[in-house]
Amino acid sequence: MAGLDGTLTITTMRRRAEFNVPLYVANSMNIPEGPTPCYVLGIFQSVDGDWAGPVAVCEMYDGRVAEVASDRVKFLDTKEGLLL
Repeated sequence: MAGLDGTLTITTMRRRAEFNVPLYVANSMNIPEGPTPCYVLGIFQSVDGDWAGPVAVCEMYDGRVAEVASDRVKFLDTKEGLLL
């Protein structure tokens, strides 16, 4: 739930994953382009004008958080569709 100070507490399980960082995100966040390990904090709906679609909120190992298109995320804690 969002706090008065603008913070957000997420109480769901973090999922191990990696996301494919495109060039524009790599440049803006100063991280390497390509697969980057992270934890997925949740998948949410993003709305921008007439477009709406799923996005994953990913926490990188250095603590920074990025909103990532869900098709760029690969979960690493599953085997044959089941959680490990």
